[in-house]
Parts: sequence; C-alpha cells; structure tokens
Amino acid sequence: MPVFLGLMVGSSTDGIDAALIDSDRHHCTLIDACTVPLSTTIRQAILEFSMDQSGGFEAYITLDVKMGYLLAEAAEHLITQAGIDRQCIQAIGVHGSTGFHDPIHSKSSLQLGDPNIIAATVGCPVVSDFRRADIAAGGQGAPLVPAFHQYLCQRLRPQLSEEGACVNIGGMANLSAWSQAALLGFDTGPGNVLMDAWIQHHQQQPYDRHGQWASTGQVHDDLLAHWQHDPYFKAPCPKSTSRQYFNLNWIQSSLKDHPKVSPESVQATLVALTAWSITQGLEACVSKAVPVWVCGGGVHNLTLMTALQTLNQAREIHSIEHLGWAPDVIEAAAFAWLAQQRIEHHALNLCQVTGARQPMVLGGLYGSGE
Repeated sequence: MPVFLGLMVGSSTDGIDAALIDSDRHHCTLIDACTVPLSTTIRQAILEFSMDQSGGFEAYITLDVKMGYLLAEAAEHLITQAGIDRQCIQAIGVHGSTGFHDPIHSKSSLQLGDPNIIAATVGCPVVSDFRRADIAAGGQGAPLVPAFHQYLCQRLRPQLSEEGACVNIGGMANLSAWSQAALLGFDTGPGNVLMDAWIQHHQQQPYDRHGQWASTGQVHDDLLAHWQHDPYFKAPCPKSTSRQYFNLNWIQSSLKDHPKVSPESVQATLVALTAWSITQGLEACVSKAVPVWVCGGGVHNLTLMTALQTLNQAREIHSIEHLGWAPDVIEAAAFAWLAQQRIEHHALNLCQVTGARQPMVLGGLYGSGE
C-alpha cells in the first residue's frame, strides 16, 4: 500500500500535526494521526521571527535547524504510535512553520524546518518547500490545500464529485470550491490568528478554548465595520495572506479610534470578523445548495461556528467530522498527499487558485538516494 506521512505546523504554531495516509486514485484512508505540542519557548521564537526578521541569517538558521529536529521527532512519534514499518513510507511531506510569506513584493515564502535533517533522522525521503515553485510560476504559493479538499471529499462522498466546498479555519481561513468546470480557492482572511493573538496578549492563553472568552463580550458594530473596510477583503482573487499582515499590531492600530471597547468585546468582534469574511467568500463563489464542510482548529471554537451558522442559515454547514475525518488532521494529510503527487510526478492545476501560469509539480525532494 502506498503510505505517505504529512507534517504540518499551521500559522497558529501551537503544535506539529502529523498524519499517515494510504491513498491512490480511488480512495484515501487515514491510518493514524497525532499532534505534538510546541513549547512556549519555540513558539515565541517562531512568532517573533515571523514578525521581525531583523535577527537575520543567524536567527533563521537557528530556527530552521531546531524545527528540523522537532519535525523529525514528530514523525518518529507517529511511526511508533502507528506501529508501522518506516520502510513502508514512500515519503514525508513537510510544511514547517511559516517564517515569511510575501508572494507579491518579495515573491517568496519561507517555511522553517530543514528537510535534510528530517530525512537523515527518520530515514525516509522528504518532500518540502512546496510554495516557492508555485510563486516562481506567477502564483501566490497559497492556498495549496484546495486540490486535496476536492480529492478527499469526492472520495468520502461521491455525490460531491460534481460540486462541493470546504473551509479550513487555521491561523488563516481558506475556502476551496469546485465544480465540473473548475477548482477555486483563496484565503478569505484571518481564521484563528487574530483571536489567538488577542487572548495571548490579554489572558496569556494560547487560544480561546471553545470561544468561551469571546462569548462573554458583545460585538461592537462600529469596530467590525471599520475592520470590514480593510483592503484585503475587497482585493480580487487570487489572493493569500499571512501573519505579516493580520497580527496584533493590525488589531491595536484600529483600537485608537475605539478606546472604550472592552478586551472581551474586541474578541467577540474578531469572531464576527472571521465569520463574516468566510461568509463573503461563500457568497462570492458557492451556491447555497452546496453543502460546506469545515475543518481546522476553528471547528472547535463554538462561538465562531455559531456565528458562521447564523450568517449562513440558508446553507448546510458541517464539520468534516461528519464525513469520518477529524478536522484537525486535514492539513497534515494534505501535505502527505502533496508529497505523493511530487513522488508520482503529478502536476497540480492550481491556476485558478493561486494564479500560477501553468500546472506545476510542487516540492523539492530530499534524502531520496537518487
């Protein structure tokens, strides 16, 4: 059986998600998965680097090496947990923590985690650096998961072959929508990233568990309207975004004109912003008759999911768990699948997602022995 392992550090940087999949043209089976938490120290170092690269080359190398070993440890942990012979693993697809993403001006994207270290430590070929080939072909380099969303949903529920939609709410939120004519996808805006930044600043908690803190506040309509006028939400597709754009400074700069809004009400308004921006994306390209499947850590934020349902009462919106997959493993599984596409030399047509000029074989291969 063709087994592939995926490792993913999302923009929330709370841990390393790992997934083992068995997949071919006709099926995709999740063998096992786990999440290995990242320490507060390494998480803070990643966040500081992503916001300020003034530490230069030395800061990058230090984090790249450290994350390489941590990603290798996560792969080893999952292999042991699954009880699988590593010789069965065709390749490991790796998306390390994003240190920098600017496809427009710098035309580059940087993920931390040296794939050479992972390949040498685990003893399996590694596919990494998926985004820069797309950027070199004129694309945004993100989002890359829509092709997997389409592939997985069509195999879990064949009636989704003609038309479907999936929303991933990670640090950023991205939408995938497909029909027989085309595959579309883009970042709708912030997912958990602003809510996480705000509660870390005020409560010293990594995230707002189940949206409990937000549920104690009130949505501030004027502040929400101010945020809704941000140019990103009006920008045409293809588009992608990152922590370099949506971050704590983005929140605080707007609060100068709204000084009396309580911290918990700011959090409630951030929830409303994420729900609204996802809804804007759905309204733009998904028929109300098409069911929407939601994955990513944001699924566990009950306040956010309630807000999303309230804005989309004419739609069916469900966690992807209803299709039999845990919502937290989808992105790691996606990079396992993307590694498979690289090993099998399949070019992905993401032209209407990222804006790339032509279909591309994505990712560099490390430690293959070739």
